[in-house]
Amino acid sequence: MVAGSYSKACVSAHSPASLWKASADTHNLVPKLLPQQVSHVELLEGKGGSVGAVLKFNFGQDLKHLNYVKNRVEAVDEANRVIKLRVLEGKDMGTVLKSCVYELKMDETSEGGTKTTVKMDYDTVGDTPLPKELAESMLDGVLGQTKAIDAHLHANRLLTANA
Repeated sequence: MVAGSYSKACVSAHSPASLWKASADTHNLVPKLLPQQVSHVELLEGKGGSVGAVLKFNFGQDLKHLNYVKNRVEAVDEANRVIKLRVLEGKDMGTVLKSCVYELKMDETSEGGTKTTVKMDYDTVGDTPLPKELAESMLDGVLGQTKAIDAHLHANRLLTANA
């Protein structure tokens, strides 16, 4: 077993409060915003983004080879805008990864926007480290959802401003 960690970040012009609030509805928004990547999300246990909730993200055409991923919400810190998700099932669980936990954190930038950082802690099944390309792909998937929500907020702000 090899333990490791990767992280990656992106920046948004939206405030952490607005991005955090919209991200709480990820399970409803992402299939609408990224239908080619996520066809639908099933809430298997609990309530939305609350601790203990289990969500199954069923992948769309672009990610059909991955089939699905099932996550459990491990922790939510509203004040610091941090959420931790444990991957329970998915393509690489059990074959490449023994465990995988994501931590998503939203911090305010000096310009009033948001820096979203995703950290992934993992243990591999064998004695081989997780390939960097696979880790980057996994992190990009999580950040891609955040970027889609950010774009959605921007588009709706423009629609509201032009109404």
